[in-house]
Amino acid sequence: MTRSRAVRTLLGTVAGLAVAMGMATPAYADGPTGNPGRTYETFRGKVALHVSYATQWLDSGKAWYFGLAKLSFQSNGNLVISDRSTGRTSWSTNTANSGATRMKFQTDGNLVLYKANGVAVWSSKTNNKCTGLRSYPLLALQEDSNFVIYCGKNKPLIEDLSGDQLTPMWATGT
Repeated sequence: MTRSRAVRTLLGTVAGLAVAMGMATPAYADGPTGNPGRTYETFRGKVALHVSYATQWLDSGKAWYFGLAKLSFQSNGNLVISDRSTGRTSWSTNTANSGATRMKFQTDGNLVLYKANGVAVWSSKTNNKCTGLRSYPLLALQEDSNFVIYCGKNKPLIEDLSGDQLTPMWATGT
């Protein structure tokens, strides 16, 4: 293992512990119980991923962290990915001043920014693109700062996934 990979892995572990200990913003779930959805750390090839099933959300003013990647939903309604070490923004939805207050990853596989009144202001346009027997959408914030919506197939648990069972449906390309 190279030194940089070891550092990234360590940072990802520390970030996971921070979430577990309540020191960072966890993912939230929009299901009937209101409990946080299942999330896992896994790999696709050599890239570490923090993945979750649908029904996750992120409110404005909050952030998710994984390795050096920071996904923040700014209070102005813009969803942004930045590097935690440099603060450099690598991607955004360009929805500042849109009135968006919540990001939702829906069960149909669509990632949507909503206003408080329920009106959508931005979406990944991935609704109903992950279909078929034993198929399910997954949201991944990767250690390389790429934010990806995958279609997982064949296995019901994320911790059992291998790289060839994930098909990207949308990505920030960062």
